[in-house]
Amino acid sequence: MEDQAGSTLRVHSLAALAPVAALTGEPERARALAAEAVAVARTLRLRRILVMALVRGAETAVLTADQEGARDLVRELLALLAEIGSRRWVADAIELAALILEQGGQPQPATRLLGACAAIRSSQGEPVGGLRAFGETVEASHQRLVAAMGERFSGQEAVGARFSRDQALAYAVEWLN
Repeated sequence: MEDQAGSTLRVHSLAALAPVAALTGEPERARALAAEAVAVARTLRLRRILVMALVRGAETAVLTADQEGARDLVRELLALLAEIGSRRWVADAIELAALILEQGGQPQPATRLLGACAAIRSSQGEPVGGLRAFGETVEASHQRLVAAMGERFSGQEAVGARFSRDQALAYAVEWLN
């Protein structure tokens, strides 16, 4: 049996590799890596490690077009974030919810959640985009939302930008259920 430090490193490695495998055209491997990362994280009783694994698992599900899997992982992620009161990973969770809603044909709540995500990142000094493997997927979703919402996009994004952290989490949960 691995010690906790070894298991934690294993979770980080598996979770980091999963979206990369998805982006390099290995969807089955990506899903298997993500599932293993989440499964091992659940055994550790380290909730912040589980949060990270859920984020990477949901990213992988989005990248491999597994809408149902992504929705389930993000629901669990949002509940866990609300429970532990963490500020870390909230923007990622909100962003993932927005992508799921956009891909599910719900542009207004998706736009509001992207606005909330940007405001949360800004308030925490987090960069938007950056070197994340997921960045192109987020940008493509953003562009589709701009096209779908037209001149309403900015107004709806501003509505979301005014959400508090807790309001954004609750709004995401409401729309994903």
